[in-house]
Amino acid sequence: MKLLTTTTILSLFICFSSHAQCIKGNCYKGHGTFQWENGDMYVGSWINGLPNGQGKFIWDNGDNFTG
Repeated sequence: MKLLTTTTILSLFICFSSHAQCIKGNCYKGHGTFQWENGDMYVGSWINGLPNGQGKFIWDNGDNFTG
């Protein structure tokens, strides 16, 4: 289940990355907050512009996943 959730979140990054921006920190290599136009956000670790390690995905309705 964890692999499915991680794959889903990574797919969202790839599909919607052109409509998003890093609003805090370093979303290429380090720790940062990335936000999409629809309000969804990811806060966590990044390597080469992709989420890596611990982080939190927050949907615009307030639901979230930490992993």
